[in-house]
Amino acid sequence: MGNNMAPTLAQELRGRFVVVNLGAGADSDYPLPAAFQKAMTLIEIEGGRVNPITSEKYFAKHTVGKVIAGSSEHRRFNQYAWWGGGGIYEPIPEMIKLYGLDNFYKVLSVSDVETETVPQLLDSLAIETIDFLKTDIEGADFEVIKSCENLLPRVLMLQCELRFQPFYVGEPRFHEVDKYLHEHGFELIDMLPDRWKPNTTNRNRWKDGRLVWADCLYAKAPEAIIKFQNDEIPLAFAKQILIANMLGLNSHAEYLLESYAAKVLPADWLKELRYTFKVLHNPFWERLKALIQASPLDFLYRRLRKLMFKYDFPHVVK
Repeated sequence: MGNNMAPTLAQELRGRFVVVNLGAGADSDYPLPAAFQKAMTLIEIEGGRVNPITSEKYFAKHTVGKVIAGSSEHRRFNQYAWWGGGGIYEPIPEMIKLYGLDNFYKVLSVSDVETETVPQLLDSLAIETIDFLKTDIEGADFEVIKSCENLLPRVLMLQCELRFQPFYVGEPRFHEVDKYLHEHGFELIDMLPDRWKPNTTNRNRWKDGRLVWADCLYAKAPEAIIKFQNDEIPLAFAKQILIANMLGLNSHAEYLLESYAAKVLPADWLKELRYTFKVLHNPFWERLKALIQASPLDFLYRRLRKLMFKYDFPHVVK
């Protein structure tokens, strides 16, 4: 007698759930239940000197040490003194002076590199689409996003580092990129802002600063997903809910689940997604995490991390 059981959501996602992480240095695994992590294809790219620290528990994992840009050409890559500093864009000298960053942006090495685009990289890996694209590439985010224009119709979520006060030569302002993404069916859901303090006499005393940049989290609008081909819509909503969950956008994930996914997803898939909420947001583990964060152990961990990465920036509002 044949097995007529429908595939689970995790099974359906295998090989069809693609995450591309540009600027993955020191990044760890995204929080997801094991079954969904094992269904994910992870492509992590880091052209600098700090490697990602992700596990091997994926459907497929590709760690690439290439420099990604908006076009394939020879570019100059600067490696700076601070652990995460390196890129193909030149900092604006006035900005370095304004925020007192001479020591951080001291050039350690300069190399000529052959850049590659995201579409070229995907072609080499025989991968056709991206579900979640993250860019953290020191000023080059927008040129890379634009180079993915043919991929954007099927990108479900996007995280990019955008600036309200450009730091690199030729870097666009936030509103230019936001307008472009809105025209391609994305909505700004959240941002994680960074405020900087100018290098003034008493800046260590001040708790305020200027909004300079933010990690911006965009989601493909539900109205755009509904226009996908009928057989693509259920899986697209399921993946968007999972990505929102792993990025901590819990209320948005639940909104998608209740307002859209519940109408188009099989009952068993809905059960799997609701289980994800339960696993990632278990009250016991959340209380334990809060206790750890309030403990001397967490303080010690943060101090050690600062020593390891010299990650104590006096210009950043804590």
